[in-house]
Amino acid sequence: MINTVKEYKLQNGEKLGNYLENEYASFKTEWSQIGNVVTFLVHVPGLRSPNIFKWEVKGDSIYSTNESAITVTPELNKTNLEIAENRNFIPGEDLMIHNYVKENYRENIQPIEVVFDEASKEFGLPQEDIEAIYLKVENTSYKKG
Repeated sequence: MINTVKEYKLQNGEKLGNYLENEYASFKTEWSQIGNVVTFLVHVPGLRSPNIFKWEVKGDSIYSTNESAITVTPELNKTNLEIAENRNFIPGEDLMIHNYVKENYRENIQPIEVVFDEASKEFGLPQEDIEAIYLKVENTSYKKG
C-alpha cells in the first residue's frame, strides 16, 4: 500500500512519493503503514512530534485523511469525496435551492430566515418547503440522519 500512495500522480504529474521526499529532503523522513493507513512522517529538529501526512487506501482508492495530506492532495480529501458521492442521490432542483440559500447566506451576512424568504420568492415555493429542502440536502450530504 505504501507504493500505491507513493506512486499516486499529483495534479502537476509528479509522483507523490517523489514530491514529498524532495520537499523534505533536508529532514529525516519515513513511510509506514498500519492496516490500510499509509503515513509519511517528517521529523523536524526542535519539534517534539513529527509532521504527519496520512492517507487511507481502500481498494483502488486513496483518501487524504488529515490536514497535512489534504494540503498536498486536496483532490483526495475523503470528506469532500464522500459529500460529493452523497449528493449524487439528491435531485438537481433541491441542490439548486440548497446552493442558493447557502451562497446567499454566506455572501449577504443576513439571518437565514431572510435568505429562506428570498429563496421562496426566487423558486416560487413556500418558505417552509425551502427550509425543508435545505435541511434535507444538508443532512443527506453530511449523512446526518
